[in-house]
Amino acid sequence: MKAETAWKWMPAVVLSATLVFGLWRVMVALDDPHFSVVENAYEKGAQWDEQRAAVHRSEALGWQISLTPGVAQSGGDGHCTLSILGSDGLALADVRGEVIAYHNGYPNQLYRAEIVAGAAGDYSFDLPLPLPGKWRWQFRFHHGEDLWIGEKRADVFAGATL
Repeated sequence: MKAETAWKWMPAVVLSATLVFGLWRVMVALDDPHFSVVENAYEKGAQWDEQRAAVHRSEALGWQISLTPGVAQSGGDGHCTLSILGSDGLALADVRGEVIAYHNGYPNQLYRAEIVAGAAGDYSFDLPLPLPGKWRWQFRFHHGEDLWIGEKRADVFAGATL
């Protein structure tokens, strides 16, 4: 092959290599467990004002949430506890709701649990906590007609079974 002929094909080779590399990066990104896409992103964006208003109403309730996460275990659920106090500092009874948690490093692996009432103002739930580290906890609680939504960040420490 002559040098003139080889140089004619160089733009096609470079463009093909760029395309192959780009497709490979897309495949890696889609299979990456550390990568997450927000479900229903358009609907959530369209309802942003309503969501912010709900958060402000929750803040106006003045509830205080205290979370004690369980320990990370490779084979079982972590037992988590929380207490819910009203704006007057008294424990709130008869609260029902849901907790969603995920590890900061794996935001596409969501864990959900319903809270279980214990003593007045004390609640518990069990969630798989496979990894120690920083976790995000999202709450949605109902007490009568009141709705409280919020979020916390809390560390989960390694248990003896890891």
